[in-house]
Amino acid sequence: MGNSTAALEVEIREMSSQPYLGMRVRAPLGAVGPEVQAGFASLYAKLAHLAVAPAGPPFLVADAPRDGFLDMELGAPCATSVQAGDGFEAATLPGGKVAVTVHRGAYDAIGKVYAELARWITAEGLVTAGPPREVYLSGPGQEPVTELIWPVR
Repeated sequence: MGNSTAALEVEIREMSSQPYLGMRVRAPLGAVGPEVQAGFASLYAKLAHLAVAPAGPPFLVADAPRDGFLDMELGAPCATSVQAGDGFEAATLPGGKVAVTVHRGAYDAIGKVYAELARWITAEGLVTAGPPREVYLSGPGQEPVTELIWPVR
């Protein structure tokens, strides 16, 4: 497959379905970062309470911003399905074909990468098959490395 957006490196992968523990977060656009950090802290505290180790890096799926707010789902992959409750949801990410690219750097520049990835998908003759997600490959205090994963068909 040709890469029609020279600056963007995209890989097509086949992903397996993945159980996860998730929670919804609604944040004002000016406070997304702190709300996401607080949400992940709650999510990991719940996993610790359940004595479940995460089976991979955390991820976020965001809806389009509306009325000055961003609605998001934060998730932590788990090796098996878990018991939820208390505002948490046990669910499974569907498997299938995805387009993947990596963004290194500030989170506030990620919108441009989403737009480039959408153009790449279209240029390759593919269509999106669900919402994209951000997977956080680096921890707090490190240079942000974010994998963008977009289901395609």
